[in-house]
Amino acid sequence: ALDNTFLNHLSSLYNPHMGVENLGPFLYSFIRFTKIRQVVEIGAGYTSLWILQALKDNDGELERIRKLGRSGQCLLLDIPWAVPEYVEQYD
Repeated sequence: ALDNTFLNHLSSLYNPHMGVENLGPFLYSFIRFTKIRQVVEIGAGYTSLWILQALKDNDGELERIRKLGRSGQCLLLDIPWAVPEYVEQYD
């Protein structure tokens, strides 16, 4: 879930005439889903904040999964639910 601080910062950049009002949330969701680490973007504005937030959230999520894995807690019925090789190489 996106926090209110992030959404408040976005509100000053929102301009429905730019045509990106739906692209920001889409990019956020796409980056979160694919877990990519690097993005090349031309320009800096409304979508940039969505991209940066997604990259930050991915880092936090993978760090939490890494800690769980190292402590042996990434299991469901004794079956690992994370791919250890991917999680460890995410740095």
